[in-house]
Amino acid sequence: MNGSKRKKDDEDGKERPPKKKAAQPLHNSQAAASFFAPRVEGTTRIATWNLAGIRSASGEKRDFAFRKYVEAEDCDILVITEVRYQQIKNAEEFEWLARRYKHRYWSEPDVLLGVVSKFKPMAPAVFGFPSWAESHHSNASSRCATVEFKEYFLVGTYVRNSGTDGKNLKERRIWNRDFRKYIKELQKAKPVVWCGDFNVLPERKDIERASRVWDKVAGAFPEERADHELLMKECDLVDVWRLMNPEGREYTQSNNHTFGLRLDYFIVSRSFLTRVKSSTIQHAVRDAFPGASDHWPVECVLEGTPDQQSLS
Repeated sequence: MNGSKRKKDDEDGKERPPKKKAAQPLHNSQAAASFFAPRVEGTTRIATWNLAGIRSASGEKRDFAFRKYVEAEDCDILVITEVRYQQIKNAEEFEWLARRYKHRYWSEPDVLLGVVSKFKPMAPAVFGFPSWAESHHSNASSRCATVEFKEYFLVGTYVRNSGTDGKNLKERRIWNRDFRKYIKELQKAKPVVWCGDFNVLPERKDIERASRVWDKVAGAFPEERADHELLMKECDLVDVWRLMNPEGREYTQSNNHTFGLRLDYFIVSRSFLTRVKSSTIQHAVRDAFPGASDHWPVECVLEGTPDQQSLS
């Protein structure tokens, strides 16, 4: 991973303002925990959620939805996409997140992506691609994070949307090519668990009312799908939710133009597939935490814990 930007832990006591008053737990979030699967000892629960702005999803106007979700699901590792808050490292309003997750990493120069973990990685997170990449450095370093654990690399991405009429498609395809090469490099060392907002719809089943918009909207352009298919084939990757739900029609994002889309999911190296216990789209979050985001979380449960270590 030479040439990539390595980040230090955003740990308690570093670059943080004086603590004024500890935020109180949102006790009513405990009731929401009932629709999450019970915790199983000896497993790792990873979730990813596009928040469309972490401050708005966490604010009083949205009934502190993000915090309630985090407290209710209590996942071990959380990959947050579309963070969009430059002051997240020092923000007193997110003290509660810092207390729950000791190891926190945020992208730069734009804070679009964050990874928070209860487990200590083998090394600080790496943002972006190696120096050989053609993708613009700021775009890659704000949209791709790699966190190394003993048995796998966790890769989180917030892939750029190709835009209306494909105005960003050329840049997106450069990203796709760089990312494919990068994943191949990582897999030479160990398997990959990849999650986040991919902004691509592999099949017609992944978009509601596909007959109206297939080939015509970002995520469904033929070039995007072809690049994604090539990545999956050349890197021998598996879309775990689709594998477990071959005919399923469930979505992770909705809007007024294309209705439901499955843009957020987990993809793993085939060699690591036996470690995957489940993958779930958390539809109930829409009802329990209304208005938090136009996306909802996706969860993946892995057998074992990173390095089989205790939480620290």
